[in-house]
Amino acid sequence: MQQVHRRASDAVEEARRAGAEAAAPYEYTSAVAYLAKAREEGAEAEYGNAIELGRRAEELALQARAIARREGQHRAQGSQDQRAVAPAPAPERGSEP
Repeated sequence: MQQVHRRASDAVEEARRAGAEAAAPYEYTSAVAYLAKAREEGAEAEYGNAIELGRRAEELALQARAIARREGQHRAQGSQDQRAVAPAPAPERGSEP
């Protein structure tokens, strides 16, 4: 059980660092909630439930991290594309080309 919770906690932290709170709020928030419930169940000696909830938390956190990374790549790609095709500065008024 402790190993499941540790993996879930690590996955949630990695998702947070990847920006999942903004990029994948449903998955990230769900992962955090499942992890909290898993800890609660573990504290009440409901180990089977705790393990299943911990696994679900890890799955959702991994999904959230993947979404955040994809979005980060898209943003990075978009900014590179914009720099590559940035328009030339307009000539000053009254100056000749």
